[in-house]
Amino acid sequence: LIINGDEPHTKRIYEEFKTSSTTFGFEGQNAFVAEEAGILYENKRPVGMHFYVSHSGARLPVELHGALGKPRIYAALAALAVAEAAGVALEPAIQALAAWQPPPGRMRLIDGIKGSIIIDDTYNSSPAAAFAALDTLKEIQGARRRIAVLGDMLELGRFSAEAHKQVGEHAKKCAGLLVTVGFRAKTIGQAALDIGMPESKIRQYEQGESERAGKELEPDLQKGVVVL
Repeated sequence: LIINGDEPHTKRIYEEFKTSSTTFGFEGQNAFVAEEAGILYENKRPVGMHFYVSHSGARLPVELHGALGKPRIYAALAALAVAEAAGVALEPAIQALAAWQPPPGRMRLIDGIKGSIIIDDTYNSSPAAAFAALDTLKEIQGARRRIAVLGDMLELGRFSAEAHKQVGEHAKKCAGLLVTVGFRAKTIGQAALDIGMPESKIRQYEQGESERAGKELEPDLQKGVVVL
């Protein structure tokens, strides 16, 4: 078993299956530990993530290209743990990760028009993923402007309204302009407004108006603008 050792739910699994398990995460008790993690830059533009992995007395640098965010590092640690279980040494596994190409929709970096930068996280979302994506947007150094374009999060049941509210409150702290698309996403915009984001910095669109939202965002795009 290869287990996220930072997560309370999976920690309990590890306690039960210690002899046949290994763990990964940012906390020091894990077998594979990420240290000094951050965004990787080239010519002042974000190009990926970097960190050091500590394992069995070794501490080696790791680079991931083409995608951003702490979840990418968790995935990389899991991959390194799988590699060891399959008999692949740490250094060749790290080299393979450096050549990895991220899939569409998972915090993938795309060159936008007029020198802007797009973080493509369009595949699907959950509250935890939205928080992580917004934190990454806030973390990017040297951004002239940070724009968050957020849609509905589905399949949340009775947690839906509160989850969208929390994302809206977090977006206010991370983005200079908030664009929402969809019925549920209206709660995101309203929550940001309620805690003090200026109305002029919030744009809301109905379901099916994604193309219109994009067209009306074009004048805001220029070098140094980052769009999530």
